[in-house]
Amino acid sequence: MKSTLRVLHVLGELRPSGAETMFCIAAPLFAQQGVEADIVSTGAEMGSYAPQLAQAGYKLHHIPFSKSPSFFVQLHRLMRAGNYGVFHLHTERASFWIGMVALAQRPRRVLQTIHSCFDFKGSLRWRRMIQRRIMRLLGITHVAISPSVQKTELVHFGLKTLLVCNWYDNNRFSQVTDLERSEARKFLAIATGETVLVSVGNCSKIKNHESLLEAMAMLPMALRPILLHVGNEEAGQPERKLVEKLGISERVRFLGPLADIRPGLHAADIFVMPSLIEGFGIAVVEALATGLPAILTDVSGLRDFRLEYEGLCYAKPDASSLRDALLILLNESIELRRLRAQNYPAISKQLFGIDRGVAGYMEIYRG
Repeated sequence: MKSTLRVLHVLGELRPSGAETMFCIAAPLFAQQGVEADIVSTGAEMGSYAPQLAQAGYKLHHIPFSKSPSFFVQLHRLMRAGNYGVFHLHTERASFWIGMVALAQRPRRVLQTIHSCFDFKGSLRWRRMIQRRIMRLLGITHVAISPSVQKTELVHFGLKTLLVCNWYDNNRFSQVTDLERSEARKFLAIATGETVLVSVGNCSKIKNHESLLEAMAMLPMALRPILLHVGNEEAGQPERKLVEKLGISERVRFLGPLADIRPGLHAADIFVMPSLIEGFGIAVVEALATGLPAILTDVSGLRDFRLEYEGLCYAKPDASSLRDALLILLNESIELRRLRAQNYPAISKQLFGIDRGVAGYMEIYRG
């Protein structure tokens, strides 16, 4: 029987994305490895994903971040009282100072996972460089979630990191069957014979949905597919207004932040992520795990996948290039598109399944 290891995760506001969802689905596997984990939210609010994390077995704490000494005093008291062997930092904000508070407890390990490509400029870049090097010298381990993040940290901050890639829920996302595809299309009222694109992600500027919508409008009418948009919209719904302006309202469906995105993936023929930058792209792996061919922009966090998945289509993050990539796949037969993606589910599980991610962190925790 493995000895118990107490871990405290330090996060911001708890939301259904990134680290929160990964550690939620991995909770049973960490428990099997003898990990008892708590989470402290440093967001202004605890966060909407708190109930799911509590149900998964995490004990939750809330200490809203502030620049006053009281925040760090409260954090110190929580860390001291919890008898933690590992402090796992996930926040970029105040990570240096939180790391110093964690080190003061003399734990087995302090690590920070870097969840995005932080290519800071100017004085902030220099401050982060100095802080990261001090943290490393004092024994804090830095972990990158993708080769792109790892490269960014080395180039911009001179920081060498360990690599533990993000993972997806391989128990829920798997090769779609013909029956699942038929039921999803029926549920979403998609007519037989329609070609369907799907994108997953909120409507922030970094997701670059405007370029995808403009690319849709540039396609010949006969080839124009239906686009399923899964994710939160911005205030005022600017993308809906753009869709109306482009005259493609009948071909774009905004589905909102679905509790279960699988119907959107199951109903689709092609997955598209037109982002300007990503840290990793869990939504990409979830889509590939269902057997979807994909169009990705050739940017940090997404170009990493071309090394593992043959047949992916890449485009520059502009409308013309996305249109050209769409034309390649839209002009292919259904059989040829499926042939492109036939190995994607197995590759996804092998490289980015839960087991591999948990094993990577357990090696660091107990190392």
